[in-house]
Amino acid sequence: MGFLVTVDKPLINEKYWKEKFVYIYMLDYYTIGISPVAIPEWESRGILKEFNTEILETRDAYIVNLSDMISNFYRIYERKYEVAGHENFVLITVIDRNKNDRH
Repeated sequence: MGFLVTVDKPLINEKYWKEKFVYIYMLDYYTIGISPVAIPEWESRGILKEFNTEILETRDAYIVNLSDMISNFYRIYERKYEVAGHENFVLITVIDRNKNDRH
């Protein structure tokens, strides 16, 4: 099932988010990028990219289902995270529970 991430509509420009699928980029150990369009700089520097990830739309948000592989890599289900967005992309920053959690 993966992990569901909520992207509040005020964080992004909805005109870019009309497609039902998004790209998900594993950018580094702490950052996941999500966009309905391919982003060239993420294409070249990302650890991994997934496409055809379906999103669901509610009245106030978009719901993105991160795959099991991405969810497990980031251990997002047991860590805090922040969601920030701008126009046609969202960045999810995974935060360690405490400074001793770093590898």
